[in-house]
Amino acid sequence: MQIYARKVLSFSTNQLWSMITGEFEIVFDNGEVVKTHERDLIYSSYFWDFHRRLSATPLLPEHLVSRVLNGKPLGAKSHLQLIKRIYKDAYTAHSSREGLASLRMTEPALRDLLARIMYEVNNLAYNGLSTRTVEYVTSMDILDFVEIVSDEEIVKAETELVPTYKGVEDTYKVADRVLRSPKYKNNMLAKAYCAGAVKEGQVHQMVTPRGGVTDLDGENPIIVKSSFVNGIWNLAESLVETRSAGKHLASAKGAISTTEYFSRRMQFVAQKVKNLHYGDCGSQSYLHTQIKESELPLFVGMNYFDETTGSIKPITKDDKHLCNKPIKLRSVLHCAHEDPYGVCSKCMGEIAYALPERSNIGHFCEIFLGERFNQTVLSTKHLLGNVKIQPITLDEIISKFFVLDKDSATLYLNKRFKDKKLKIHIPVECCAALSDIFEVSDVSDLSIARVTEFSEMGVEVTEGDETRIYSVNTVWDKRSSSLSYDMLEYVRKNGFTVEDSLVCIDLSDWNYENPTMAVPLRNYTMADYVKDFEKLLESTGNETRKKERKLSPDAFFMDVFQFLNSRLSVPAAIIQVVVYGYLVESMAEGKYNLPKEGSRREVAPLSEIMSNGSISVAFAHMNHYKIISSPSSYGKNRPDHPFDIFFCPREVTKVKT
Repeated sequence: MQIYARKVLSFSTNQLWSMITGEFEIVFDNGEVVKTHERDLIYSSYFWDFHRRLSATPLLPEHLVSRVLNGKPLGAKSHLQLIKRIYKDAYTAHSSREGLASLRMTEPALRDLLARIMYEVNNLAYNGLSTRTVEYVTSMDILDFVEIVSDEEIVKAETELVPTYKGVEDTYKVADRVLRSPKYKNNMLAKAYCAGAVKEGQVHQMVTPRGGVTDLDGENPIIVKSSFVNGIWNLAESLVETRSAGKHLASAKGAISTTEYFSRRMQFVAQKVKNLHYGDCGSQSYLHTQIKESELPLFVGMNYFDETTGSIKPITKDDKHLCNKPIKLRSVLHCAHEDPYGVCSKCMGEIAYALPERSNIGHFCEIFLGERFNQTVLSTKHLLGNVKIQPITLDEIISKFFVLDKDSATLYLNKRFKDKKLKIHIPVECCAALSDIFEVSDVSDLSIARVTEFSEMGVEVTEGDETRIYSVNTVWDKRSSSLSYDMLEYVRKNGFTVEDSLVCIDLSDWNYENPTMAVPLRNYTMADYVKDFEKLLESTGNETRKKERKLSPDAFFMDVFQFLNSRLSVPAAIIQVVVYGYLVESMAEGKYNLPKEGSRREVAPLSEIMSNGSISVAFAHMNHYKIISSPSSYGKNRPDHPFDIFFCPREVTKVKT
């Protein structure tokens, strides 16, 4: 039997449930004939309301869910991929001048209409499929789990487990391979896993070892070898696992409020980037950068200057030829639009067409970023997996003197200094309990972190008559270093001196086979990450103000991009708007308005923008008495802000009229 797809649109999806059975061929608008079945057509038909309501939308084979799946099982996000395809074709078919004229609407109104259809279609599909497929719904029971945990590969992986982070991750890889193997195609747990209906990380902990768990301080993870399906019967492991709930309670109590507070302050700053103007400002200034292949998906939609054609084009996921080479990006950081509080859609990128008309784009972008921060901290317990300790990387200076043992996070002195005179210098305040080594019979009875803990040290090298002292950074992800037990024993036998508030240790008799320093194994949490991001925003602006480091806005953008995407996945188009909110013309001259093309520009710290921006923002924040009593609050030509209408409604409405 052969059916014409366009005729299918004459019937509602409810009618199709009783009309279509078995296999058949369907002819699409492009003439392609596809062999399919009733489940494929009925499921897809829910989303063909785009075609029913906007008749110029072409009905293509790609609008079948089977084309989306391409042999993979139906998953939790399959419908979103199908909607995305249809939305794109519907927009393309109606966004031309002729298409908009036939609909008698503007381009933003078309996008609003498509968004409404998308919402309604998604709701109808959810309700229809939830009620119509009840008889086909199955559940899983304990036997599905038992079948997986009894698999020979998983049993072998658990038996041969090496109790380290890597060892646990290796067992997770085995579990992934087993769950996706064809022999378990009828296992309901495996089906749910392959369809993305359950979180992979949680399934791994159920069928293979729970993994590493830390206490509230995030240090020194302990490996729980038992899985949740087999049960954590060991008392010690059970007590260790209780710390997961403890971390969740701690984050809910303090980390959430801190993250929310920081997010709110960021909103105040970003909201001054208010307006989006559809069109091209014609800016000839570009953001010069290079994109790694792994970063390409995060730049999709941003516009770049194509040197070969001399035109502006949007980056697509297939533009791998742009990777690892200089590229010119159109960016809001260099937008030339005349609106002092707005940017054009060409500089914004394709994401501009995902925003409702008259949106405050700064608020939208910060909410996107803040939601990632807040939700990750809020979901601490649900996201806890096998604790990963961030790896230590040695910079150019420290790598001259030390060699890293990655497995134990210890550092050894480089043997090339064996024949040289070497001393190390540590600030006295970082060695408050160093004298304790002389009070015990065995230094291993002490905690090395309580004896010494330092974030930097001096390394004194003497060659002939020349002596040089190098400053070495010894902190990684808030993990300060400590002298190893071997070094403490060496100091106890050979002593130390104190010079200019520095503890000096002569290493003339040091055994280079022994570790010199140890770095605690510590989990870098999302709360730590948010705090460090706040420090990045504040410190960069302070360095600019003090002229310690003149960082260009482009370099600042890349710093923020690299930092955010070290843990999250945030599109460059979102980050550029947030970064733009931190740019001012000149702090020295009190010009805190957004810079435009051709004007001076510099990065300002968040606190400076809060204090010297719109007074309405300062009043929406805190320290009202200080604001009212400070002479600097008066007589300044401050930049506008959306909050101004709440602070002085009469004046704002008068200006607008």
